[in-house]
Amino acid sequence: MATKGDLPVSVGIVGGGQLAHFLCGAARRLGVTSVVLDPKADCPAARSADRVVAGALDDLAAAAELADACDVITFDVETVSPEVLRYLGGRAEDGCVRVAPGAQVMLMLQNKALQKQWLVRQGIATPAFVQLAGGPADHQALVERFGLPLVQKSATGGFDGRGVQIIGDESALVRLWETPSIVEAFVADAQEIAVLVARGLDGALAFYGPIGLDMDPEDNVLTTAVAPAPVSDQVSREARRLAAEVVTGLDTIGLFAVEMFVTPEGRVLVNEVSPRVHNAGHYTLEACETSQFMQHMRAVLGLPLGPSRQRVPAAVMRNLLLRPGLESLCEVGGFDSMDPRTGTAVHWYGKSGGSPGRKMGHVTALGSDPQAAARRADAAVRAVSTIGLEAFA
Repeated sequence: MATKGDLPVSVGIVGGGQLAHFLCGAARRLGVTSVVLDPKADCPAARSADRVVAGALDDLAAAAELADACDVITFDVETVSPEVLRYLGGRAEDGCVRVAPGAQVMLMLQNKALQKQWLVRQGIATPAFVQLAGGPADHQALVERFGLPLVQKSATGGFDGRGVQIIGDESALVRLWETPSIVEAFVADAQEIAVLVARGLDGALAFYGPIGLDMDPEDNVLTTAVAPAPVSDQVSREARRLAAEVVTGLDTIGLFAVEMFVTPEGRVLVNEVSPRVHNAGHYTLEACETSQFMQHMRAVLGLPLGPSRQRVPAAVMRNLLLRPGLESLCEVGGFDSMDPRTGTAVHWYGKSGGSPGRKMGHVTALGSDPQAAARRADAAVRAVSTIGLEAFA
């Protein structure tokens, strides 16, 4: 592994989306070269990466090219083919490259059935579930066990709301997918939160959150993140304890997002674990001493973790999702803009379009309290929708 002093010289990122864009920016500030693997040479990360390897995320030849070019490899997405993950794991075992998080952890967490089984083995509270191998399901048995509504999640391939559906009544049971999946209990009236945890090479932990999450009920995609979440001190402590237990149990390095449900009775249940920087942590770019992206880079490069304290009382992040009326903005190049006068930042990813609900950018607003931050965020979203991006670019 090539090093510059105690710091690796180059980092590779599998996936070239907006997360990789911000990771490449962090790498550059650390003086480290970044190389991104993505199917599209003009992916959002291309404007900040030093090099793009154009190739599919199941392309072993492209993965080999990335590994040959880098000292450390990490991920901006977990939907990487198992063959590529095993190949990268083998390169790591040979001492050619560091893979962080480790390939075996990625293989386990990218499969929701394996992930849930691991959580249960660790004794971590999570909603009750059953695994479906594929084919027709026993509808009556599922209803008897979980009641209605219930939730189905594809075992693999789900991302940004895809691969998740809520079955609300008996007539909707015919929509159950006949593919490998899990079915779990619907947690009624739950508050959704996330805790982000970075784990360094020395085992040290740094926390962000709890962060309040507001999900679109139709697309199952995050619309708003509020930091700090409006939860009690007791719930906050329990959420951090659970997140630490998860990440310590994984015994690898990098930043992880631990999404949770808080029941009306105050019980905290782990919903899902993502082995990467996360949409819920975008607010850390403006609001925290060390952003989630810099923290992840510091972790995977073997540097001491930075302070994660939130520097402002409140931050609100709103995703800019592709909706009717925003199509004309899809060809605008990516940019990142911060207005210190209003405490508002607009990040436009430069994606060239896609299906409704796709994340095209986000707005973060800072304030003296969550209500003030939300008003600023709402004003920025309205400006994007009515004036256009020229108001910020």
